Amino acid sequence: MSYATVEAGVATVIKKLANYSTTNVSQDDVRVLANGVARAAILSRGGSSREPVTLGITTYTIQNTWITNIYIYVPMAAEYATTKTNLDSEVDAVLAELAKWPNLAGVSGVFNSLAEVVSEPEIFVQGINWLRTVMEVVTMELVDITRSE
Repeated sequence: MSYATVEAGVATVIKKLANYSTTNVSQDDVRVLANGVARAAILSRGGSSREPVTLGITTYTIQNTWITNIYIYVPMAAEYATTKTNLDSEVDAVLAELAKWPNLAGVSGVFNSLAEVVSEPEIFVQGINWLRTVMEVVTMELVDITRSE
């Protein structure tokens, strides 16, 4: 499996929410913010690691751990408190949906994923002012590998 498959799985789960679709969920493309959307989720690649789980003479199993960053955006309202409430609602909805799908809606090899918020809200300017925060999804998968030696 590849990181791209994991990121696509995260995007698929977010799009299960009624307020998210291809118009406001993107993979590393901030241009969705120019579409006049009321909210957006932009995914980007984080870190990754691999470690052996079982070792055999001809085959072995490794655990890949992939990190996907999710930037959740809401446009600034007249009052900051309203904007912060809107952002908190979006983050809570995305966290709850990801919790329902620890295998990212059936991505092959994925046995668990965990999401958490990793940053304080910050103002981001892209055409208009947005408030955004960063979430991190840590996805774990097992892969069987056959040695070619």
